[in-house]
Amino acid sequence: MSIHKYNSKGELVEPWEEGYYSVTTILDVRHKQKLWEWKLRVGWEEATNRMSDAQEKGKEIHKALETINQDESILADVSPEAVPFCEGYLRWYDKFEPDVVAREMYLVSERHKYAGTADLICLIDEVLWIVDFKTGSKSIDHGLQLAAYRQAYKEMTGHKARTACLYLTDKTKRGWSWKEYKEPVNTFLAAKKLFDWQVSKEPFKKPQTDANYTGGMLYVPEA
Repeated sequence: MSIHKYNSKGELVEPWEEGYYSVTTILDVRHKQKLWEWKLRVGWEEATNRMSDAQEKGKEIHKALETINQDESILADVSPEAVPFCEGYLRWYDKFEPDVVAREMYLVSERHKYAGTADLICLIDEVLWIVDFKTGSKSIDHGLQLAAYRQAYKEMTGHKARTACLYLTDKTKRGWSWKEYKEPVNTFLAAKKLFDWQVSKEPFKKPQTDANYTGGMLYVPEA
């Protein structure tokens, strides 16, 4: 379980400091049956290695996507394994021609006390969308994550948005698939209520020895 907690500026802070837990950290409180079944099937060590590799590749792809529309030459700097994912994104972008409102937008719900980062907020055919990029398998958590983003964005801007995941893959020629999610935010808030109860019973405490849970990294986007 990764603990991501942010201050009001979107900078990572330690778990025992004041701030907002990330949406994905909150959702880790949920029992993930499919994930555990997969770990048991492939073995714990193999699963750990695969997850680590996938996280690193996901970070590389997300970083490339931040600027790829302004400078497609960035493809020359990414690993060969990441290129098909970026090319899939470009195919999607060329097809739908989204009007970008914001990229990597830090979202905070002051009402419900959580935070997260939206990969892309855009207009497609004059409809406002919050889009999250995914480079792995589909998960029921994704709809809850986007419901939380939708709520926070509405609080911050007053605007309602539809939400979708853009799944990027190297398994198909097209390289992308699109799924709209309409999960109610109350389901996410139920998970947060359980998370808050757990933290209240077992609060994070500053260790006696020097430690840095975040490694000094600021504003780490969520995969």
